Formats: sequence, C-alpha cells, structure tokens
Amino acid sequence: MTDTDGVSTLSTWIEARPDAVFGLRHRIDHWLDDRGVRAGRRHDIVLAADEAITNAIEHGYPTTHRVAIALHLTADTITFTVTSIGTWKWPDADIGRTHGWGLHLIDTCADHVDIQQVHDAVVLTARFARNPAPPTPSTTTEARPVADLDPGR
Repeated sequence: MTDTDGVSTLSTWIEARPDAVFGLRHRIDHWLDDRGVRAGRRHDIVLAADEAITNAIEHGYPTTHRVAIALHLTADTITFTVTSIGTWKWPDADIGRTHGWGLHLIDTCADHVDIQQVHDAVVLTARFARNPAPPTPSTTTEARPVADLDPGR
C-alpha cells in the first residue's frame, strides 16, 4: 500500500477460493473509508469489486490459483483492477436465468468498465468518479448486453 501526494494504491492478491473474498471485501471498504470515500460510493466500489473477484474465481479457466487486485485512488477517480490467470470460461447454462448478472452489476456500479484478455490473463478494470454528481430524476441507466463486456466474443 502506498500513499503519496493524494494518490493512494492498494495492491494485493488472494487465493482463488470463495472464502477468501469476505476478508478482502472488508479490507477494501476500510481502505476506502480511511481515505475519506463517501459511504454510498464505497458501497458501489466494494459491491463491484466483490463481484469481479468472485467472477474471476468462478470463471477463471483452466484453473485460477490466485487473483490479483489493485485499487488506485486520486483526488478525482478510484480505479480497481482484478487480474486472473487463464481465459474466461463462460458457463453453459442460460445467462440471465440462474446467473450471468455479475458483469451488468459491475457495469451499473462503475462509470467505466473494461475487460481485456492480456496474454494468459483476464484483466477487468472498473473506474469510478470519486465524488459523482447526484442522480437527477430524469437520469436513466441503460443496461448493455453482456456480449458487449465479453473479451472473448
């Protein structure tokens, strides 16, 4: 973890096990809170990060043993990156019926989401305005099809 000139970075990794996510979720929340990120924005970031990390564990293929997580905070933005080794394994079941809402959830919480296959890793990056403008009654969020977020399709 580094803190210099209003810029702060948290980098860590976890074993690719569902039980490892709980402690990391709390660590991210406390790290953001210690840097003055408002509760509503923190909740969006923690929820999106939790989903991205869980997806990396669940869908990493052939086998993801570790998931790397990095958060970068500046005066204006908060960015997190989740990296898993392997390629994205899409589930066989009907997306949207029993599962498949994770990328939509991340996309709804974040201001920008990007997924890339980089060599032997899948890298999801989500960017958030640190202090977003409050929503207006006329603001609507249009969901993008999951295929728009799929690095392999």
